[in-house]
Amino acid sequence: MVNSNNYGRYFGICPSYHHAKACKCTVCPSYPQTGEMMFCARGINKPSGKESGCLCSECELYKKFRLEGDYFCQNT
Repeated sequence: MVNSNNYGRYFGICPSYHHAKACKCTVCPSYPQTGEMMFCARGINKPSGKESGCLCSECELYKKFRLEGDYFCQNT
């Protein structure tokens, strides 16, 4: 049995090249580290950023997969 807690809240989102291009994590003011993306699919990454504004609801993946909530880099 797969433990979905290890894969983030929305385990069904594929981190494909196409989805990665739509991801806004790399320009997020709350997670300014470069290169990290797709927290909605992968889950949080340590160390977390600070809540300085969230772009999750503006992301195409958020709309496409009907996601709920915000700050996926910190709260999955």
